[in-house]
Amino acid sequence: MMNRYRLVFLLMVCCGVSAQGADIRLSSHLQRLQAEFRQHSAAGKSVQSFVSADRTLSVIDHRYVVIDISAADSAQAETLLEHLQSIGMMHAVRYKQLVSGVFPIESLHELEGLSGVNWVQASSASRHALGPPGGLAYNAADAAMFTDVVRKRYNVDGSGVTIGVLSDSYNCLDGAADDVLSGDLPDDVVVLQDYPFCDEGLSDEGRAMMQLVYDIAPGAKQMFYTAWMGAAGFAQGIQRLADAGADIIVDDIAYLTMPMFQDGPIAQSVDEVKARGVAYFSSAGNMARLSYENDFVSGREPLSSDTAHDFGKAAGQASDFYQKITIPQNTGVRIVLQWDDPAEIAGGAGAKTDLDLFLLDHSKRRIVTSSQDSNIGHNPVEILGIEHSMETTEFYLYISHRAGPAPKHVKYVMFGPPAPWPDDESGVDNENVGAIGIDTYPTHSGTVYGHANAAGAMAVGAIPYEETPWFGTPITDSKIQYFSSAGGTPIYFNRNGIRHNQAEQRLKPDIVAPDNSDTTFFGNDNDGSGFPNFTGTSAAAPNAAALAGLLKQAFPFLSPDQVHLAMRKGSLPLHDPAGNVSQPAPPNPDCEFADDFNWGTGCGLVKADRIFSEAGNAADSVYLTLKAIEPLVIAGREFAYRFEVHNFSGQTLTNLQVSAKRLPKFLRYRYVDGCPSFNRKKVECKLPDLPSGGTAAFSIGVMPRNNPTRRLLLEAEVSTDAPVDLSGAQAVLDIELLAVPGDINGDGCVDKADWRRLFSAYRRGDHKPAYDLDGDGLVGQSDLQILKTLYSRPGGRRCR
Repeated sequence: MMNRYRLVFLLMVCCGVSAQGADIRLSSHLQRLQAEFRQHSAAGKSVQSFVSADRTLSVIDHRYVVIDISAADSAQAETLLEHLQSIGMMHAVRYKQLVSGVFPIESLHELEGLSGVNWVQASSASRHALGPPGGLAYNAADAAMFTDVVRKRYNVDGSGVTIGVLSDSYNCLDGAADDVLSGDLPDDVVVLQDYPFCDEGLSDEGRAMMQLVYDIAPGAKQMFYTAWMGAAGFAQGIQRLADAGADIIVDDIAYLTMPMFQDGPIAQSVDEVKARGVAYFSSAGNMARLSYENDFVSGREPLSSDTAHDFGKAAGQASDFYQKITIPQNTGVRIVLQWDDPAEIAGGAGAKTDLDLFLLDHSKRRIVTSSQDSNIGHNPVEILGIEHSMETTEFYLYISHRAGPAPKHVKYVMFGPPAPWPDDESGVDNENVGAIGIDTYPTHSGTVYGHANAAGAMAVGAIPYEETPWFGTPITDSKIQYFSSAGGTPIYFNRNGIRHNQAEQRLKPDIVAPDNSDTTFFGNDNDGSGFPNFTGTSAAAPNAAALAGLLKQAFPFLSPDQVHLAMRKGSLPLHDPAGNVSQPAPPNPDCEFADDFNWGTGCGLVKADRIFSEAGNAADSVYLTLKAIEPLVIAGREFAYRFEVHNFSGQTLTNLQVSAKRLPKFLRYRYVDGCPSFNRKKVECKLPDLPSGGTAAFSIGVMPRNNPTRRLLLEAEVSTDAPVDLSGAQAVLDIELLAVPGDINGDGCVDKADWRRLFSAYRRGDHKPAYDLDGDGLVGQSDLQILKTLYSRPGGRRCR
């Protein structure tokens, strides 16, 4: 039986892998600090000579450290405060469920088992001072995008913004702790799910992406979810990050068999979270224009009488059923063929036509490899791959029409190393540079497809940071990376597989951002800095997402559409070096000038100061933002809603109030903070007059209870006597309510009521994942035994 991993065809859009951290309460910074301190003392050295190697810490008098401690709720924090002072905490202060103070380094271990302590971390306010980013590896994109300028000018660092990252893995290489210690990663990264099979040799590309984000937006909260567990896992990961509070999500993974001409499940998931208020960024891809796309021209191959695609006639030339391509020796390539039929995986009826794809040797007689799926009723996709050791580099593609009506349109994309830009007019010899290529009947078509081509995604191309104006290259001479994927893939069908009257053109890529930045471990050192360079659209996308994080802090009311528009409008137009070989692109009114758009560079190179100016120009009204302060909302654990009113109207807002009408069901009101006049019954806050340019904020603390729907929906709106535009002054927040392990009924604890519900599921043969506690795909006796070990009270006594 073929290894199941060979049945999953993935692409990570760069080269680039991390292990899971233990579920502990003390941050890795503080663990390392205590170990350092103990080693220092064990060596007989004086306390006064102790200096930590960790630059992210605020160490006082060689023996104390400033820490922040999170408690479960405000009441526990108040109790905890007194106890902390009794065991040595100085200058202790509480704000809601957070306690901060100065604590003895030698006693940090006592916090691990302390009742009421959820998490202890080093207080890092000093690390977020405006200025050059910290860490060993320098992200040159920070200067190339002018994000270093806007951090100072607008006093932003991403604080209050959460950025979710989807990639292959986070800590399979076990280097995350070292990155935290060196100041290249924050110590509060939330790993919702890492890749569980680290022996498979993944590269922690997700961690490298997060290093780039941290350099540009060091105050932003970061979360990770692996996208390497199948297309459904990827799509669900997008939702999980949004449920956990992500304001921005960025990924660098592509699934090759996702539909080209229709929005598949991952693209649909992108559009869904964008509708929920999440700005989404995706790497455009690294396949340049390694694509063939044309009308399907049917003919009879003379020797076999097989019905096949005639490449020659499709190009307006003599009949020829074979297309020559170059594949250098020992070079891996994958080729994905699709045609204009609806895809079953996207929710439609499936393909009507069956095509097969063959790769032939230089004689056109021997089949080297082929893809011959039965497509009808399923997906219009064929994919083949090869890494050969033959002396020849000459191969031929052949597309056979096996059954069903002839399609109208065919397209394939090659995945392998593209050729670099030529140094002169003589061009590039693909064989000599180890690049794959399409030698006859090339169409130089776009390679952006799948979720990067989704309407709700910002597809990000790449340019070397050295090619940007800040590093001495005039914008008129700047060249994008030779591998940066071009756009232009049409959308023929809606989600249900119904053909559009006219093909939809998605104007991708949207923008270009710098790559080739340093990380501590990922890539190769190609600029002599002593640190490896992260090259590819996989690096460009997180740089752009981090810029968006700064923008969202400065203008938190911006919707995803407004974030995307500001970034397109504020980009510098770039020349497309390959524009003369592709179909002309239509104008894009979202660019600074509509005619600046092209399939290679989109609206151009992002430039933060221009983007912030664009956002400021749009900020001429009143906006309301609403979010849950905690990234994860769990039944039985207190959290708070935060409401913010931003006045950019030019008028003072008088008789100002924010009304939520009513709290969601299954929520218990706990407190209000920051509201001088609060009507608990109406969930209405009356605020003081708010001058133009001002922001008013308050929070409502709540306790979630059992909720069968596992969702909390809250709507709010602003009213005022001032004659201003309030179209942006409504907010809707829909968040997922998570249950604790074993909490079958979602009431925040585990007792016999949960056991009875699980037993009932066992009796009726209900094997839903929520009941499968041991993860074996079944619900049985072992799950019932596991639940007993999770009781919140001895013997499973009632806890609600």
